[in-house]
Amino acid sequence: MENPNANTLPFGVPTHLQLETASDITLISPDTWRKLGRPPLLPTHHTARNDSGRTLKLAGELASEVTFGDNRIEPCC
Repeated sequence: MENPNANTLPFGVPTHLQLETASDITLISPDTWRKLGRPPLLPTHHTARNDSGRTLKLAGELASEVTFGDNRIEPCC
């Protein structure tokens, strides 16, 4: 089954994201970050790897409640 796409409201900004509920983290592009109003990024101790096993450089982390439809996801960690 393909991952569902959703119109979400992180930081109250309508955004179209692909949901991956089994993922430990969600990555967004610099363009999406700008569309969200450039919310402040916190330093991160997390690491992420691409499908080839190479480490991805993360700019930082942010936490936002996300809503889609009648569902709400609270940030954690």
